[in-house]
Amino acid sequence: MSEQPEPHDAPSSAEVTEFIEVTEFTEPVETVGTAATAPLVPAQDAGWAVPGAVPVQEPSPAYPPAYPSAAPAPVYGQPFQYQGYPGYGVPYQYPSAPDPAAEAAKKRKRKRILWISTASVAALALATVGVVALLPGRTGNSMVTAVKCRPSNLATCLIHAPAGAVQLGSQFKESDAWDQATAVSASLYSANITTDAAGVSTDTTNSLDDDGVLKVDHNDWNAVDGDNVDLVLLQFSSQKGAQAWNASRAAEIMAAYPGQAVAIPGDATGKAYAATKTDSQGNHDAAYSTVVGDLVLNVAYSSPNEFSAADLKTWAGTELASLRTAPAAAPDPADAPAGTQQVACGSGLGSCLAPMPSGSERWQSPNDKDWVSGSTLTQSQLIRLLWTSGDQATVTGDFNAGGVTGIAHTDWDTNNADDQADIYLVQTITQAGIGSMAGNFGEPSWDSGLSGISYTVPGESGTQAWYTNKTDSNGFIDLYFTATFGNVGIMGWLYFYSSLNRHTADEWIASEVNLVSRSVSSQPMGLFSLAAPTLPAPAQASCPASGDCLMPLPSGATDTTSASSYDVNKSVSSQVYAAQFEPPLGSDAATWLNADGFESGEHRSWTAAGGATVDEALLKYGKSAQAQAAVLLEYGENASADRVCTDAAVSDSRCLATPVGVQDNLQKETVWILAWKGDYEVSISVTTSDKADVAEAYTWAQQQLDLLPAN
Repeated sequence: MSEQPEPHDAPSSAEVTEFIEVTEFTEPVETVGTAATAPLVPAQDAGWAVPGAVPVQEPSPAYPPAYPSAAPAPVYGQPFQYQGYPGYGVPYQYPSAPDPAAEAAKKRKRKRILWISTASVAALALATVGVVALLPGRTGNSMVTAVKCRPSNLATCLIHAPAGAVQLGSQFKESDAWDQATAVSASLYSANITTDAAGVSTDTTNSLDDDGVLKVDHNDWNAVDGDNVDLVLLQFSSQKGAQAWNASRAAEIMAAYPGQAVAIPGDATGKAYAATKTDSQGNHDAAYSTVVGDLVLNVAYSSPNEFSAADLKTWAGTELASLRTAPAAAPDPADAPAGTQQVACGSGLGSCLAPMPSGSERWQSPNDKDWVSGSTLTQSQLIRLLWTSGDQATVTGDFNAGGVTGIAHTDWDTNNADDQADIYLVQTITQAGIGSMAGNFGEPSWDSGLSGISYTVPGESGTQAWYTNKTDSNGFIDLYFTATFGNVGIMGWLYFYSSLNRHTADEWIASEVNLVSRSVSSQPMGLFSLAAPTLPAPAQASCPASGDCLMPLPSGATDTTSASSYDVNKSVSSQVYAAQFEPPLGSDAATWLNADGFESGEHRSWTAAGGATVDEALLKYGKSAQAQAAVLLEYGENASADRVCTDAAVSDSRCLATPVGVQDNLQKETVWILAWKGDYEVSISVTTSDKADVAEAYTWAQQQLDLLPAN
């Protein structure tokens, strides 16, 4: 319970997704490709040889914008040996088309898309001269024509198969829900395209929903030279959602296909990637992802006998050119606040203190030793003054949880100190914060022998007040009033010698209450500035110790690793890291990180001198490309829900700011920097109350990057 301070003794002079199959044809724009013919030969069942050459080494690309038009190319080293997955190369007896509603409702293990088998597309075993035989009776070529893309009818954006090509699965009498349809569901896309993503493939449908997928259309074929392709277009409700999914899918491709990088005509920032060995059916697989406006193009490709990039370049490049004929996508709306709230005293809490009445003066000799004469008080000073010792710990916790940001104070006495006032204003970050503390501002605990009588202030219905039933030990009638407006709470004590002066009490209360209430305005919540900082030029340093590359603790910071909310150890596993930073994916993300080449992790938490709480993780991978893929996946899985704060001046980095919740009394904004250098991934999250600390987050990220080896 609160208690009143004593008066002084004497005066002084101081959207819903809908898929529609479209069969409309589009006008030709450009023809790309090479005609292919060959003598007819009998079908062969011989296996396809695996080329023994080491994958081509590709240089790392320049850092793309915050939203790359396609995934950047990594540097690949030794071939990555992974288990062959079922798929490319054998015919599969597909079941009848499942019910779309049931398909969307359940979450099942997805299968790899299946290409024409060697039994149907026979290849003459002439690897030494590179001759691939055509099927008996088939003629045609690899030539395709660009089309005019009209995204309102997504199927118009898909190029048509070259002459002589057959639809994948079309030789089977059974209807296949994927191969026989143009418009398909997100769950069918998941089941046929993304099963190469270890662990996280089961999360594809949910991720697409989060990113705002609207439509999925595709076209697939087996060309006369035996090459197979599936071109998939995904349309999203925003460019941000498309960019998020493209980052995720590009990361999945980079991790699953660590072989040759293939430049696609028209794409200056991204590449397709090939596997380092044949799949379980002897095919050489590759994949590609890129984004144009609110459209994402995914390409699944395979070659028999040996990997051939020619058709991949032609078909993916022509499809990309077609997408760029579409009208520009509508710009995304600006970031919106999480909500609005009523705030008071926006010009400063002190501006809401009632002016001293004419002829009054300040208190000089209060009876309470804890009374403070200043115009501002600390939280602990106010709590010691107004609350009993038994309640002070609880009130302190309430003030901390409520997000108190300031306390203002004024006092005066008039009429030879017969009439006195002592008033306090408490301001919190949010309107909800001051509301959560309301129980601390009610009727006080009166001195022994006194009780409170409810008092009504004329014209101030939102104000509560009580006065004592008799004079206190100093001969005063004590009156306490309280009110809350916006994010400001008022607590005031009035003292009247011998008897209650109602006229003066009403006048003084109204003066204070009206000043605060009239300052109230509606303001957005949590839309803090994400301005990029000015950083020093990167400098190449070195790790402080062998096997220990964490940056030193910043000056003035307190190490809190031993009290970390998720791991008290310096070393962290992929499972622990994923549980903390990717909770929606959880163990699926850990599985993917391990498949991506995760080797080890270091972790440190600290509280900065300015109050920010920081958590850093430094993850090491086997190759640079794997570190890059990890950054892209984590960014892609979170970007659609967060605000983007990437600073293009910091090479190979991504930045996200989590939305601030309306009910968060402290309005905590977490800025998360993801970056890669060499085979390291840097993950730094900085949480600050009532602002977005992009500057410190990037400063620490740059310091950490400077310590890491370049290769």
